[in-house]
Amino acid sequence: MTIQSIGIVALALFATAHVSRGAELRVSNVLENSAALNGKIVQVRGYIQSGFETFAIADTPTGQGLWIQYPERVSPGPGYRVSKDREFWKMIKGLPEWRGHGGCRTVQAILTGRIDAVETAGLIRDSSGKIVEVKGFGHLNLYRVQLVLQKVSAVMIEKKSCE
Repeated sequence: MTIQSIGIVALALFATAHVSRGAELRVSNVLENSAALNGKIVQVRGYIQSGFETFAIADTPTGQGLWIQYPERVSPGPGYRVSKDREFWKMIKGLPEWRGHGGCRTVQAILTGRIDAVETAGLIRDSSGKIVEVKGFGHLNLYRVQLVLQKVSAVMIEKKSCE
């Protein structure tokens, strides 16, 4: 086993151990360990990105993230529904496009859900350049990892300057 292989196995074990204890993960942890977390229920803390053709969670308001998907739009389904409780609606109503808030807010939350991951997102071509497969999630299949939403908690809405 190479040093790199040992490092990858150690990171996967670390991420899996955190998930089994119910610890919150950062989006970057999920992206780095997506293969090991594929199919697992996790808690992820981050900024909710929402807008035209965007619904994601990321470590920063504008960073690379995980696509957020509702369970009823996933096949095969995860066997649960989104808990549409007070925290869920607080998140939804805090999003910038809700009732014309524009970009004057950021929303942070902890999202719980199943991770679905693919190794490569987008158009997969063969050696001749022919498209043979489309993989990924979200708008134009640009995301290689999605979180199938189950629960929203610890929502924080921050107002920011729009000047």
